[in-house]
Amino acid sequence: MNTPIPAILSSISESRRDPAKAIVEPTQQERRTLDAYIQRGKNERFSMVLNVTPGLASAMLAYNIGNRTPTEDQILKHVERLQRGEFILHHHGISFAKTGVLNDGQHRLIAIARSGIEAQLQVTFGAEREEFGVIDQGRSRTTGQLLGMAGYRNANTMGSTARTLMQVTVGQYATRDVQRVVEYAKTLQPDVMDAAIHMAMRHQKVCGPTPVAVAYYWIATRSSHADKLPAFFQDIPSGESLTHPKLRLRNWLIQPDNLSTSSGGTQVLQIAAAVINAWNAWLAGRKTFTTAYAGTFNLPEPK
Repeated sequence: MNTPIPAILSSISESRRDPAKAIVEPTQQERRTLDAYIQRGKNERFSMVLNVTPGLASAMLAYNIGNRTPTEDQILKHVERLQRGEFILHHHGISFAKTGVLNDGQHRLIAIARSGIEAQLQVTFGAEREEFGVIDQGRSRTTGQLLGMAGYRNANTMGSTARTLMQVTVGQYATRDVQRVVEYAKTLQPDVMDAAIHMAMRHQKVCGPTPVAVAYYWIATRSSHADKLPAFFQDIPSGESLTHPKLRLRNWLIQPDNLSTSSGGTQVLQIAAAVINAWNAWLAGRKTFTTAYAGTFNLPEPK
């Protein structure tokens, strides 16, 4: 079969791919090898691990018929994994139906063809086309679920805290890849993270746990006065014997004003920033601090 590379490859947003990397045409040997596997798959079902070159990926995509429109973000996740050398061989590979049509795997194949980086994939030939209807219909696992499966305690809070810290230190777009967030979470200092989560749980009556954990970790790892953190957070949950700026912080955490209307990471960062600003004011002996958020996806520097 000498089918041209499908238009799907050339229709991907040109502004988000490296123009220096052209899609590689499959060699005649790559076409013949793939066609032989597909012909065999018409009579039997079998799986094998293949070293999928950019040319072989392009040949496979010639059979990508009737699948959903590819998602650019999903393609970029795989491209970034390939570029970082983190594209992992696993049992959920790609498959071809008995008819020769590609059942699933278009995003991974496009990423290989576009990036010019080969990768190993487990490939099944001779599958039923009906399997296409149930592939990837379940919900993707969250960062917290993956960390919990890896044995971490308070995995949901750890996952959301790691995601927020990664937005600040690595970049907000890096957090699109759940597996990358998980790997980043594992690099955080475990003793400091444990202390941050413990403090966050103590403050749940006045604030959601993630902003407190983010602020605690940020201060603990960047301030030269981190030893004073227990004294700073003491009594904020109960409100007893508080004076400004800690009293103002507690009241603001319960009913925050000027909070961004945006959701997700921006609000978490805004609350965490207010905690850090209160910390700086407390160290300096000031009674007040700003709760206004200075920007997007950043945090103030703790004293």
